Amino acid sequence: MFSYKKTSFTFYIFYLQSLLKPYLLVQMYAFDFYLQQIY
Repeated sequence: MFSYKKTSFTFYIFYLQSLLKPYLLVQMYAFDFYLQQIY
């Protein structure tokens, strides 16, 4: 039971990371574009 909970928790963390990675990349590109607009 405990090991199952632990593995599902790690899977949940990996799932969150895979969700957040594209968002962070888009944010970085948007920030770069924003800086190019300023200078």
